Amino acid sequence: MIEQIPSPNENTLMFKVGDKISQTEMQQMYTLIKARVDEGHAVNIYIEMEKFPTMTMGAIWEEVKQLVPDFKVLLQKIDKIALVTDKDWVQKISDGIYSIIGNINFQSFSTTEKAKAKGWIGI
Repeated sequence: MIEQIPSPNENTLMFKVGDKISQTEMQQMYTLIKARVDEGHAVNIYIEMEKFPTMTMGAIWEEVKQLVPDFKVLLQKIDKIALVTDKDWVQKISDGIYSIIGNINFQSFSTTEKAKAKGWIGI
């Protein structure tokens, strides 16, 4: 499940991720992100992940299909990503991936630090 959370800031997209992600949900999330990017705005993304989700094969394919052609544009237009999760291994892997990518300002937070994550991302 990917649920969009209302954001007080039009340049920040907020999502809550549940335990299973479908292809349709991935497509809807990327459509929202891409629409903001196409408007020319720098985009911040806030994600609450209480459980590490399983993804259907369709969802994995949707992620690859959307990321590959738009990767360069997304790197230029996504300013910050805040990930809120209590899964230490998810935080470590995500921190490592985004340190390699370098262009996106990424930070992970525990679920007890939601307010800190929101402040860091500017909401």
